[in-house]
Amino acid sequence: LENYYLPNAGDLLELQVSPETTSDRVHMSLVLHLLVGGSRMELGEPAEALPHLEQALGLTRMLVDREPNNARYARDWVGAHRSVGVALVGLGRFAEGRKKLEEGVRLAENLATRDPMNGAAQAQLIECLHEWAKGSAKAASAAKTTPARQAELWREVVQILTRGEKRLAAPELERIKPQFRDTAPEVNQELREARSALANA
Repeated sequence: LENYYLPNAGDLLELQVSPETTSDRVHMSLVLHLLVGGSRMELGEPAEALPHLEQALGLTRMLVDREPNNARYARDWVGAHRSVGVALVGLGRFAEGRKKLEEGVRLAENLATRDPMNGAAQAQLIECLHEWAKGSAKAASAAKTTPARQAELWREVVQILTRGEKRLAAPELERIKPQFRDTAPEVNQELREARSALANA
């Protein structure tokens, strides 16, 4: 972050986009914002990450509007929603974060349905479902959450993880993304914990 992204990418991070700005240059800017935002998240700095991730989201929207059939931009659109959602959850802005993650799931489902053998689309859908479930679980566990709201949120977590479990069991996923064998036990464990939390809510 300090030795590479920030010193070498200032012009792209501060890019003032106009209708004349090429899509390639806009895409380079959004990728750098995602990299810087992601680095900040890994450092445990969601407040510093969020502006970069929101900038990436806006740039991606611009590219999707320009080229609605571009699969790469469509995947970036999903990824930007997921990243912003995770950052918002990290800041305790649970409702906003969960809304962004839910939208990421909707967009990812559209991509996965249009192209079931697209491994990247399937991977994004599972990642978005997983992050959405984690965001709802954090909201349920927050100190200010009422018991009634906790029950609602744990029910939501169970529903989301059940969707993820079914997606992980899809035959086409085994052929295109065998590494998800490692994800399935994690999702199964979280689903058991969520069911237990719901039962005790």
